[in-house]
Amino acid sequence: MKKMEVAVLVLGDIGRSPRMQYHCMSLSTMENVETVYFVGIEGEGCVPGLEMDPKIEKRTIREPYTKNLPRWMYLLSLPVKIFQQMLQLFLILMFSIGSSEYILVQNPPCIPTFVIVKLVAWLRGIKVIIDWHNLGFSVLALKLGENHPLVLVARIYEKVFAHIGDYHICVTRALKEWLCDSFSLSENKITVMYDKAPGFFHPRNVVEKHRLFYKLSDDLFSNGFGRCPATMYETPFTKATPSASANDEEENRGHYDPYTDDDPTTKFKLALKPDRPRLLISSTSWTPDEDFGILLDALAFLDRRITRDDLVDTFPLIICVVTGKGPQREMYEEKIAQLHLQHIFIRTMWLEAGDYPTLLGSCDLGVCLHTSTSGLDLPMKVVDMFGSGLPVCAVDFQCLPELVKHNVNGKIFKSDVQLADQLFELLSRDENGDNPELSKLREGVKDHNKERWQKQWLKKVKPIFETEIPRPWAMGYPLLFLMVAGLLFGVTKMFPTFSQSLLKR
Repeated sequence: MKKMEVAVLVLGDIGRSPRMQYHCMSLSTMENVETVYFVGIEGEGCVPGLEMDPKIEKRTIREPYTKNLPRWMYLLSLPVKIFQQMLQLFLILMFSIGSSEYILVQNPPCIPTFVIVKLVAWLRGIKVIIDWHNLGFSVLALKLGENHPLVLVARIYEKVFAHIGDYHICVTRALKEWLCDSFSLSENKITVMYDKAPGFFHPRNVVEKHRLFYKLSDDLFSNGFGRCPATMYETPFTKATPSASANDEEENRGHYDPYTDDDPTTKFKLALKPDRPRLLISSTSWTPDEDFGILLDALAFLDRRITRDDLVDTFPLIICVVTGKGPQREMYEEKIAQLHLQHIFIRTMWLEAGDYPTLLGSCDLGVCLHTSTSGLDLPMKVVDMFGSGLPVCAVDFQCLPELVKHNVNGKIFKSDVQLADQLFELLSRDENGDNPELSKLREGVKDHNKERWQKQWLKKVKPIFETEIPRPWAMGYPLLFLMVAGLLFGVTKMFPTFSQSLLKR
């Protein structure tokens, strides 16, 4: 089988581009792929599996110097940002991705990605595959408004350069249909590859949960949560007691460390506390396309309802963890501080790449506030939550039912009041400590997880790289030859005497 190299490109923070990371790791499993070049903007760390893969090499682009300018200077700084990214991207794709046969490029952003990829593909004879996560012009419209002239220009640009792709991948059926109807792309050249969680997203056992809660205790259980201090042997969620084989509790305690003991159950029995709090999680980018105020209002309604219905002693305490980074984080943290909730504790955190899957697999319920700018893409955070065995309450938008099936693997809400009712229903416990509705949704999530990322990728995407797509004729070398020949011809015409003396030698 012919050996090849592949470049994977995302003009964004590579550490916050999980789908493209998964593409890299899947390409690395192909026997005939020697090297995968992961090109993107340097930022957060990638998942451990990618960082340790010897076949994957990162090629990073520096953040634009205009990144920290105020919002009112956005339009003025945009040309500088685009030029800087174009130059870096062109140099990397021309000279730092080996003899790559394919470029798999994420969209959005398409400005300036598409025009540079088109130029490099023409010069080097590289085949292009576009992975459509959303529509670039719709993201720009969120900042400038749908009728802004730049948005109209961006839509035309995206439509024209969409045809640089020899093949296309997209995240939903709705997006595929839109691309065929509005951008006139060939249906036969588009495949739908749903986001699926890789294997390291999965439900966690009590040992993994205990270790994580102990590690994150300062962030999770501080600032007013005083029910139980987190120690090496006990957290508000878990408790380690001496196993039946332990003769001396104090002696065995000295030998147990959640970080280093691979099998603490040989000396201690770890168990979840029956009266443990409920752990709710929401992952957000703190951007305008996610109205985080909906969750805050819902939690405020729920907190008042627990007090009003005299359920303070029976309804479990709730810890709501909100992970992510973004421009609106500080604004919402100020609002959180003003809520003065009695029964609910909200924690904002940014987790290491290795801790995030473990936390998802340790939670009871997830909340997603993502609303697509185009209505045609699906939230990756829900995919990760499902992979971790976690049912989700998600805000409704156009194609969400392709992922979240109401009352099957989650709940769909349209308002803060609906979300508050769903949280009350799913986070309560009956007299046996169970919640039948939550258990039913977990079974629905299990059914959704029968096909994981790698299995679907092998079926949908791998065949694209095995298809004999005619490789474009590389124009770079003929152009270089013509430039050198033209330069020599010019020298002979301008300095005939000098040229003749060289020929005589």
